[in-house]
Amino acid sequence: MQAVDPENWRGERVRRLDMLAVMEEGIPLVWTPSADVIRELLDAPDAPTRRKVLERQAPAIVEDCRTVLTDVARTDLASEVGFLHDCLDSISNGKYAAAQVLASSVLDTILRAMVRADSNLQNNKGGFTFNILAAQLPKATPDTLVGQFRAYCIHTSIHKAYERYVGPPVPEEYNRHATAHAAGPTQITLANALAEVMLAIGLVRELEETQRPLSPAG
Repeated sequence: MQAVDPENWRGERVRRLDMLAVMEEGIPLVWTPSADVIRELLDAPDAPTRRKVLERQAPAIVEDCRTVLTDVARTDLASEVGFLHDCLDSISNGKYAAAQVLASSVLDTILRAMVRADSNLQNNKGGFTFNILAAQLPKATPDTLVGQFRAYCIHTSIHKAYERYVGPPVPEEYNRHATAHAAGPTQITLANALAEVMLAIGLVRELEETQRPLSPAG
């Protein structure tokens, strides 16, 4: 199991099934944050308390994210890595709104690059439709095979981030569409900025690990 675990789980006592519930709330746990932060999140009694954990642990999460990014060497991800470092700088400087919006754009850019590289992820016009992409990115469940669990956990967080939003009400957890179309104090928060940056960094690190092909914009 440790051979296929992300580094932040490797050799650590973390409750995998409990982690699923946290990721389904929109808090990514693959590649980042540290196991200590994961345990604190798992011990929190509810979603609002977990968001407070993220905010309290923001400096540690930012530094952990920087460490994870140092392991990404793909030249076709260099721009995204640079932008994600900018997101971390913004959070450190109290500009979490800028971090959340930029990280949302980075995530969207990466997912579209994945779609351009794989016809199975495209709609019948060769373009991007999240419903089609989501069908090819199965979420993790208690029955997911060990070798697929890490990737499927990332998929779980992507599904949550891209849940349909027509609002109101504006969701309190991170939502890509609400970030773009309902900017305000409910959606734009330090906790959501951290969750989104963690998700984008986790996906970038996963792409480094798997070498899944990407296609640049035309």
